[in-house]
Amino acid sequence: MLAKFKDSILSRTNASLVTGLNFVAIWALAGMMFLTFTDVLLRYIFNSPIQGAAEVIEFMMAIVIPFSIVYCAQKRSHIAVDFIVDALPDSAKRALGAFSDFLMLVLFIFVSWQSFLYIFEEFESNLTSPVLYIPVYPFVTVLAFAFLVLVLILIEKFISSILEIFS
Repeated sequence: MLAKFKDSILSRTNASLVTGLNFVAIWALAGMMFLTFTDVLLRYIFNSPIQGAAEVIEFMMAIVIPFSIVYCAQKRSHIAVDFIVDALPDSAKRALGAFSDFLMLVLFIFVSWQSFLYIFEEFESNLTSPVLYIPVYPFVTVLAFAFLVLVLILIEKFISSILEIFS
């Protein structure tokens, strides 16, 4: 049953979403590096930095970081301190893993919900960056979408943990 779930629609959808988000994050990171390099080069050679480069880099970070968190959650490559858990029997490890997955799911459902509410707040406030006047709400939307994808991944991980306990 666990093997069937690993090939479910949810798993395939999550894998596709994470692949797309990872692609965007990689290119945003490359853009940040290129923009930083160009800004430093222009500053030191021509004494003329790119106006608003710091703002654009900050907005690109708003893409890279949440998409990278989603990628780490999908790959389960986050940091874990497990020296206490290693001493537990396998059934307790699985139960503790399912409980931890459940807590993360509840937390990020709340975070995702609040992020979507925050989109409307930012849209209504017309908040923009100080130099280039770039609106903030599209980047909050990106953040909220990343948290929504993270919730989907956590649902998949929680169901998988429950199936491991009962199989």
